[in-house]
Amino acid sequence: MFRNRRNLNHALLRELGPIFIEENYWDRLLNLVQNVRNLRAVLEYHPFLYAHFPDALIEMYVPMFLKKGETANDRSGYADLVRQMKKVINDIPSGSAQIKAVAQQLREKFPRRPAMLDELSRL
Repeated sequence: MFRNRRNLNHALLRELGPIFIEENYWDRLLNLVQNVRNLRAVLEYHPFLYAHFPDALIEMYVPMFLKKGETANDRSGYADLVRQMKKVINDIPSGSAQIKAVAQQLREKFPRRPAMLDELSRL
C-alpha cells in the first residue's frame, strides 16, 4: 500500500494530525511532523506547535529553509521563502538569529542571484 516510510508518515499525519489537534496531543503531533520532515507539513501544523515546541521547530526549519533557498529558482520562490521566514521569526522570536543566519548563508552561496538577494534583504 505504501511505497516507503515517507508516504506512510504523510498518511499518518494526514489522518492523525486533526485528531491530535482536537485532543491537544501536541507531543504526538510534533513527533508526526518531525517524521515527515517536509516544509509544507511543518508550516501547516506550525500554528498548533510553535507555542509548545519553539526550539524543536526552529531545529527543523533551519535545514528546510536552507534547502528551499537552494532549490528556489525565481523571484516568486524567493519571496515565498522570505514570507515563510518572516512568519517563523514573528512567531518564534528566539529563533530569529538562526533564521537570519540561513539568509546570510544563502546570500554568500548565491551572490549572483540578484532577485534572491533583493528578497532576502526584506527579511
